Amino acid sequence: MRSDSRILAEGAAAPPPSCANAVGHGDGAGAAVLSPRPPNLRGAVAGWSDGQIAARIKAGRGAMPAFGAAMGDEAIWGVVHYVRRLQGR
Repeated sequence: MRSDSRILAEGAAAPPPSCANAVGHGDGAGAAVLSPRPPNLRGAVAGWSDGQIAARIKAGRGAMPAFGAAMGDEAIWGVVHYVRRLQGR
């Protein structure tokens, strides 16, 4: 999905407040009690493809819950674009 300002804004607003503090540092409100701790998204998924990031958001893994049932594909891709923006892409 192509990024534009609307998709990016929706992606930035889409994660729940406890998810990576919505800024990607991995130190959100619930991070201290999670095992493993959430990663800093600026570097942790830099080598992943956009599809890999979208799949992880959709299916979850470990301490990260699956968001596929709660978010539509467009919202998930908005989060992917937001993560890429955090990485300076």
